[in-house]
Amino acid sequence: MASAHRRNNCMERIKINGSGFLEEQEIREGIANAFKELLSEDTGWKADIGSIQLDQISQEEAEILERPLQRMKFMGL
Repeated sequence: MASAHRRNNCMERIKINGSGFLEEQEIREGIANAFKELLSEDTGWKADIGSIQLDQISQEEAEILERPLQRMKFMGL
């Protein structure tokens, strides 16, 4: 049954950004270009965190965080 569904699982045409595509190669290139454009688009907005004061951890705390996790009892630690 899966192979019967797979035969019908195809695109005969697609419209991307107002342009229609009918040929298989056009559809492939159109989809790839649309995703490339979408992912490379500069949104223009960037978070400004320059004025935020953030606390820093000490070198010792950083080293503790980098240690491998050890098995601990949840109740007694």
